[in-house]
Amino acid sequence: MAKQLEQNQSHRRSVLRALLWLTFVFGLIFAGLNSYRGMYLLAGLEVAYAFFALSLQRVVPTTRHLVAWTVAYLVPFFCMMVFALLLPKTSFTVFAWIQTIPIISYLLLGQRGGLWMSLIFVTAAVIAFNVRYMTGENSMDALIATNLAFSSFAVMLFSHIYERSRTSNEARLIELAGTDNLTGIANRMRLGEEFLRLRSQAERSGMALSLVVVDLDMFKRVNDQYGHDIGIKPCSMRLICYLVACVALTWLAGWVAKNSPFCCSARITIRPLAWQISCGSSWLPRLCSWPMALRCR
Repeated sequence: MAKQLEQNQSHRRSVLRALLWLTFVFGLIFAGLNSYRGMYLLAGLEVAYAFFALSLQRVVPTTRHLVAWTVAYLVPFFCMMVFALLLPKTSFTVFAWIQTIPIISYLLLGQRGGLWMSLIFVTAAVIAFNVRYMTGENSMDALIATNLAFSSFAVMLFSHIYERSRTSNEARLIELAGTDNLTGIANRMRLGEEFLRLRSQAERSGMALSLVVVDLDMFKRVNDQYGHDIGIKPCSMRLICYLVACVALTWLAGWVAKNSPFCCSARITIRPLAWQISCGSSWLPRLCSWPMALRCR
């Protein structure tokens, strides 16, 4: 995966840190307002949660367990929203905060985590709203409750569609950034990243690392004469087969030499007119069937 496009973690860290600051500031503000209105339990929870959000500011930038800390932050946050709906002195306008649950969840947890988090808490909030405002003497109009419920699930649906489309497009961009358009194999950027990954893996496991260098003689002449569709594209798969044989033989030699590190250099000579096939009314060389002279040293 291309490092230049791997920005999910850093992006989510930035979003989470901004949300933590907002939680701290607005938590203290709402705690003061709720304390003034006599809702001391909710005010105390908001103060405690505000300082919890502040303490996470030191953890989020460096933690390797970002998803776990995100869940630890979001679960009590959303529980407080649902709890506020059930309190007798709160207004039904608290439900406006419920509609931010899908947006926050998908931003911080991605497609799967955002779906489950928003589905659980939006459903719980709709049930709590109906218990609080649709029963008893001061019951609300059913049309209002239905609109609030449908709008919340609509926000969740749109957030899911957007996140799914964004993930798919990002995966496609990463694939294009690390793939050569002509051959369909990994390009130089992907090669560098894979080499660093394999080298780190070899250092951790204490195993030897092998490097294969390939030189194609007179290959430009083939592409110029017959084009890339007949030249480099069919050749890539044929070349991989020969490389596998070369690596296998050289690995055997290295194993005989007590598993010592080695470097395999393969020189491949292409004889384009060795094999031909009939294509309509013309004769065209088929590179997939061309024999190649392979020497390993």
